[in-house]
Amino acid sequence: MRNLVRFGVVAVPVLALGLGGVAWAAWGVHGSGTTQAKAGTSVALAVVSASTSPATLLYPGGTAGLVIRVRNDNHFPVTIGAVVRTSKPITTDPAHSGCPGSVLDTTEDDDTFDVNWHLAVGEDKTFTLPDAMRMDVNASNACQGAAFSIPITITAHSG
Repeated sequence: MRNLVRFGVVAVPVLALGLGGVAWAAWGVHGSGTTQAKAGTSVALAVVSASTSPATLLYPGGTAGLVIRVRNDNHFPVTIGAVVRTSKPITTDPAHSGCPGSVLDTTEDDDTFDVNWHLAVGEDKTFTLPDAMRMDVNASNACQGAAFSIPITITAHSG
């Protein structure tokens, strides 16, 4: 019996050490290094001829809207913040060569229209700038029915 007691006295501490070892068997492991991400590139927004005309047509001394169709081919949404008539001359269709593009002007002193237009990824959308263009009061009869090409630039940012 004495041997049994000795074995019991020795076995309990050994068993306790064995259980304690199990608690420490899960070691922490860490690693470090680098990975990569790559930024895409933006593409210009496509400003295309709109298939619709503004509801109001131009006449001497009158104003009309501009219809602008824009396509976003970027991989992110964009917000258009401004439409600017560029310094390039306004032209008239060939059938109305007697009507110079100079009979038109924007209704904004600095030719800049502040807008807040949104385009989703891949979206093609038509916008209207109401009363954006004004025809000179002295426009000739040659301007009746003329179609004008008005060069513009749009500025936008992601988001």
